[in-house]
Amino acid sequence: MRIFILMLFILCIQSIKAQELFVYTEPASNMSAKSIGVRFNNSLMKESSGKNYSYHLLPEIMWGVSKKIMVHADLFLSNRNKQFNAEGAAIYLKYRFYSEDQIHSHFRMAAFARAAFNNSDIHQPVVDLNGHNSGYEAGLIATKLINKLALSASSSLLHALDNGK
Repeated sequence: MRIFILMLFILCIQSIKAQELFVYTEPASNMSAKSIGVRFNNSLMKESSGKNYSYHLLPEIMWGVSKKIMVHADLFLSNRNKQFNAEGAAIYLKYRFYSEDQIHSHFRMAAFARAAFNNSDIHQPVVDLNGHNSGYEAGLIATKLINKLALSASSSLLHALDNGK
């Protein structure tokens, strides 16, 4: 039965038509100007001590200010402290400063910055400004699109801060 479900899932994926898909990273391209998007990220994590699970919900609103500027605002919610509470927020800004467009191909570069505040306890060794740590980040993104293949690379400097506890 598991093999059948896996094969069905693979067949469904092959029929999806998308130009670019970046789940946890951003391409150098922006959203369309004057558009608004909403995204909900969810995670269910097993706590290292005990049998408890914590649920994290990260609603995000995205705004295409212009063809060169895009802004994201995130809210961090979880039930880690036995009740569902807001733990923090983040703001993300991206400025596309270079664009070379051709038929079925483009190359774009953008600079980005993110600032996050989180008041929850630090409960994982990895630094993550997307729901777990306070801090700030700045970097560059380059994306090359050739037909339906998108290659993207990013580099950034990230500074984590104490979460306040």
